[in-house]
Amino acid sequence: MDALIFDLDGTLYSHANGYEEHFRSKIFEYMRTKLGVEEGREETIWKELFQIHNQSLKGLRAGGYVIEDEEYWEFIRGGTDEYLKPDPRVHRAVESMPCRRRVVFTNCNEKQAWKAVRSLQLDKYFREQDVFGASFMGNHCKPEEVVFEKLLQAIDARPEKCAMFEDSLKNLKQAKTMGMTTVFVTGPRAKTSDCVPQEASKYADAVVAECTFEELSRELPTLFHAQAQF
Repeated sequence: MDALIFDLDGTLYSHANGYEEHFRSKIFEYMRTKLGVEEGREETIWKELFQIHNQSLKGLRAGGYVIEDEEYWEFIRGGTDEYLKPDPRVHRAVESMPCRRRVVFTNCNEKQAWKAVRSLQLDKYFREQDVFGASFMGNHCKPEEVVFEKLLQAIDARPEKCAMFEDSLKNLKQAKTMGMTTVFVTGPRAKTSDCVPQEASKYADAVVAECTFEELSRELPTLFHAQAQF
């Protein structure tokens, strides 16, 4: 395996820990206090722009708002040590899958994503230079093909020799189209309440509630075979 490619939010940690809800509320606070958005309108504006542009910062800029990168990311992405805790089950999964390189591929910026990786104590498996985020992607973001191609070139990996772990089916579609092995991480509630989209079977080689050794080894055991052919 050339590379294991992990999304961050909802993949290397569960949304159930409250961190996503926390930084989403910080986005709305930023919109009110820094961009002058009327209270009560922020979520509607955010949803409309996010659905089109797939990343909050990119969407807000497309909506005409002037935003300074570093201030924005620092404002919305605090609280990692409070919300993010190491999960031995995830550690075991990451450690046990043989590969040449592990990377984090996220629409978040690299600085804040690395803080999250360290809070999760996953920095024993990832280096800071293994985090590819918003700065790396420039004016683009997942699921655009151009950023996937840029990543593969940067890490010198062949798509058919990569596995991608994601909680976004939209992003997995692109990965599967390019030939990657794909794992859809639904979150505990989605997996147990039959809320997994029917189309997941088209784009995911495995569907798991959480990115743990127990689930991954059961649903896609070839990930743990040193000589697996993908």
